[in-house]
Amino acid sequence: MEHPLKIGQYYRYTLPTQAVLDYYIQELKGKDGLHGFLPAIKISDEIDASVALGPNEICKHTLYRQNYEIVNKIKGHVSFQTKDDGYIRLRTKYVCASVYQILCEIEKCQDDIERQRPNLANWRHNLSSIETEMSYKQVPVEYYQKMRSAIDSSHMYFERYKAMSIDEGFRDGIFRKVTNDISKYWTIFGLNYTKTSQKIEDKAIGCGVQVFLYTIGFLIFWLIAYAATH
Repeated sequence: MEHPLKIGQYYRYTLPTQAVLDYYIQELKGKDGLHGFLPAIKISDEIDASVALGPNEICKHTLYRQNYEIVNKIKGHVSFQTKDDGYIRLRTKYVCASVYQILCEIEKCQDDIERQRPNLANWRHNLSSIETEMSYKQVPVEYYQKMRSAIDSSHMYFERYKAMSIDEGFRDGIFRKVTNDISKYWTIFGLNYTKTSQKIEDKAIGCGVQVFLYTIGFLIFWLIAYAATH
């Protein structure tokens, strides 16, 4: 990838990581609403244990990336109907914990970038805009690439989670805020998630405008030429 400063200024946006964790602890942690069904309680305990690892250790965990055992259990080994409250609660617990892990990973990437900019935190207020830009250029592009990958993969997982049966309050509240906040990075890292159908439509509109302008230009040229010969 190009250095982010070539496609847009890099900013460290504040992510709602703590808000996601608070929501999990206050609304989802524990066995409430699982009807005492043993497999569901076991899965719930596994998710709780993952969140309890903390922001540093959870980045090394495999909750959403490699360990599909929990997902498979939720899908096929827990005897809930998909619209049951217990099923929705368990799914929401999983999604919320996964979102928390993703945000922790992105924050780690942010921290790594900050550490590559020596002493910037101490003398940021003394910098001119040019010096501030140069301080970002001191960061090797691979650190931005790592963060770009984290942002890119988060979009794939978030789209998957949107399709799951999860609590609507969580979906419309904290989850929507997370997706909106992460989307601030898309332009910086040159990520385009426009649907293919929309891209085709936009291209068609663009071509139509071009044809219209060419037609107008040709007509004006013809009128000028006609007036000059008569």
